Amino acid sequence: MRSIRRSIARTVIVLVFSSVTWSTERGVAGELFENSAVQVNGSSVLTTVAPGGDPALTVNGSPVVTVASLGALDLRSKLLLPFYLIDPNNEFPTGSTTFFSVVNESTFPVDTRVSVFGSSAPASPAYVESPTLGPQETRTLDLQQICPACPVEGFVVIETIGGEATLHGDYFRADGSSRVGAWRLPAFGEGCKRFSMRFYPDATFIFWTDLSAVTADPIAFVAAYSSFGGDPFLLASIYADTVAFQVSTTDLGLQFSAGHLEVEFASGITGHVSVATTFPSVSSVPMTLEATCTGR
Repeated sequence: MRSIRRSIARTVIVLVFSSVTWSTERGVAGELFENSAVQVNGSSVLTTVAPGGDPALTVNGSPVVTVASLGALDLRSKLLLPFYLIDPNNEFPTGSTTFFSVVNESTFPVDTRVSVFGSSAPASPAYVESPTLGPQETRTLDLQQICPACPVEGFVVIETIGGEATLHGDYFRADGSSRVGAWRLPAFGEGCKRFSMRFYPDATFIFWTDLSAVTADPIAFVAAYSSFGGDPFLLASIYADTVAFQVSTTDLGLQFSAGHLEVEFASGITGHVSVATTFPSVSSVPMTLEATCTGR
């Protein structure tokens, strides 16, 4: 057994190479997508009605799921941008920045609140903006532009002031000209305990935890499996003094490997994990991977 301790900015990782079996509970995650042209055996599945009516998902003429209940699955009153980076001294596209877009999926205006928090100060926002989104409006914000004096790394909470569950959105990171990663904005307060995700040699893992303050204990535990399966070839404990941070495959000693990671947050902690990577054979083409929640 071999142990390595590294310091990455304010994040410390303890690596253990071992044949110890890592077991997790696995779950199944899926999404529903509306499509007005979807058909089953030649019959229209999604029916549409005049404005103001109540469209319904139907199979052979029988309603299955109404659009309103579909919305309840995907629309939220409070969204989370788990981790951002900005470079206040160097404008995009040379410097790092983070863009995010929020959509008001309703037929009425909605007052919202955008709160930007530094990674090491989750209790008090560094910047607050209160835009009103019009019906079906998409609002895109560049953190480098709206908040040049904000901490260089942190997270963002976007919420409707009246509690209306009408929002969805996405965000993307631009680290200079080297990488662009795009993800869906997850719902705030709906983090997971365990995640599984693919990785390639050039990958960055983004973490957000629901901690109000960090401790000296590990935040998360990581097990790395090769593409061929079997027992994990690396176990890691992650320590950090910030609630939102990123870790690279180089930090983990995985820059020459490919496979999948199992991440489990420590007792009492839930959060979100995302991955940005480039495919090895097409290194100039970035791609992003959503981690799969395997246990709450």
